[in-house]
Amino acid sequence: MSKRIGFALLVTIVQSLVLVFPGWATTASSLTVSTNSVNFGTVSVGSGAQQQIRFTSAAFGATITAVSVSGTYFTASGFTPPLALTRGSSAVLTVTFSPRSAGAQTGKIVVTGRGFSTAVDIALSGNGIANAKTISVVPSSGSFGNVPLGSTNSQTFTVTNHGNAAISVSSEAVSGAGFSMSGLASGSKIEAGKSSTFNVAFEPTKIGATSGSASIDFSASGATTRLTVSASGNGIAAIVALKVSLSSMSFGNVAVGKSSSLALKLTNAGNSKLSLTRPAITGAGFRLTGGLSGLTLEPGQSDSVEIVFEPTAKGSVSGKISILAGSTTTSVALSGTGTAAEPSSPSHTVLITWIASSSPSVAGYYVERGTISGGPYEILNSSKDTETSYVDSTIQNGKEYFYVVVSVNNGGHESKPSEQVSVTIPSP
Repeated sequence: MSKRIGFALLVTIVQSLVLVFPGWATTASSLTVSTNSVNFGTVSVGSGAQQQIRFTSAAFGATITAVSVSGTYFTASGFTPPLALTRGSSAVLTVTFSPRSAGAQTGKIVVTGRGFSTAVDIALSGNGIANAKTISVVPSSGSFGNVPLGSTNSQTFTVTNHGNAAISVSSEAVSGAGFSMSGLASGSKIEAGKSSTFNVAFEPTKIGATSGSASIDFSASGATTRLTVSASGNGIAAIVALKVSLSSMSFGNVAVGKSSSLALKLTNAGNSKLSLTRPAITGAGFRLTGGLSGLTLEPGQSDSVEIVFEPTAKGSVSGKISILAGSTTTSVALSGTGTAAEPSSPSHTVLITWIASSSPSVAGYYVERGTISGGPYEILNSSKDTETSYVDSTIQNGKEYFYVVVSVNNGGHESKPSEQVSVTIPSP
């Protein structure tokens, strides 16, 4: 009787073991996922899209020990492994696709852990597209044509923000010898719906064709968009040429004490900017009204100056005006005849004196006269006066005159005008 009882107990124990172990094995894979692939479709470059994946534990629970993401521009967030999930509980993983360039992208999420027998693989895909309407630049390229060495040609570009948020400049870069950019420095902002400008300049460093580009990186909401404009130009040899309207100027007969004037037109016939200095005039009685010092002519640009003949004695007078343009001197012959002075009322003269400059480099002085306070003034002495006084005998009765003195050094550089003095000539 006791042997049968023992055998029955042994059978019961074996049956219990069979029930427990098979039951544990059927729940070894107990993690389910809401999807095994995520497709983000088309997403504009510089923006982002998100989708969620839900992981749910069944049976005895599971522990997620690692989540890895592969593929460009894909990221995942939501929980940090290790994460223990009890039976029936869930966790959500947020996947983001933020393309920084156009084109199709693929990737994968791999989830591993305990409580599920194999890793969970989730395929990722998306397509980045360029949103041309967010930021635009006009024109899209710059052609600077032929530019002489030593000269600069520039072009203005307009950037428009078509978005609904402000954009700011994060960086800028220029490539190509001789190209430079200005106008939109780092940190500059363009508000939504607004425009701003920048300039690209080309100053060739050599003769021949040159190409380059100007790029600006704009940032908004953590995304970066680059605008690039191509640039091209051709360096050519600089040509300096001054063209004058007359090769000679004849003033005819002019009574002593009277004056006659003729206009001389100057044109920049070269391809480079032309800067002129004060010309030299020879011949008694010839002078220049106004001055050429500091006058700059762009290619093709013209200006006129007035030459005056005011004889001091009877007889024929000849002279010339010499204008230095670059390394070339252009001369115009001057001629006139002084005739007997016309009867006139008593004449007057004005004596102008000044204190010599203390600068050792001063080579002489120019005396300038005007009929309006503050100028403009005309030069009275055609060549530098080394004295500290000047007699003006070319005045008219009953008029008021204003005088300034300018010093000039050995290199031809002039000082600022002195303080103005005035005098009124008595009427007869």
